[in-house]
Amino acid sequence: MKCQEVTGDIKFADLPEPLQSKYTEIQEPRGSKKGGFFDVFVHLDDDFVFMEYKVLDEKPNKNELSFIDAVLDSGVDMHQLIRVRRV
Repeated sequence: MKCQEVTGDIKFADLPEPLQSKYTEIQEPRGSKKGGFFDVFVHLDDDFVFMEYKVLDEKPNKNELSFIDAVLDSGVDMHQLIRVRRV
């Protein structure tokens, strides 16, 4: 997958369907809130996970919480959200 930066927003190029539709479904209700997208988006065919890296006791910020809500509201299973923490 290729990513291109366009006016500060990340747009996915060559993201296969139905993943592109899922990404759009997650982002559209958030309007201009583009921040909070997890650090890593991994997919294999139609299966995917979002991964967030945190240092020690770092907590999710406001944008990340908004993103998590949007992901769960779109029907993504909570097990597809992975938090990696350095100890």
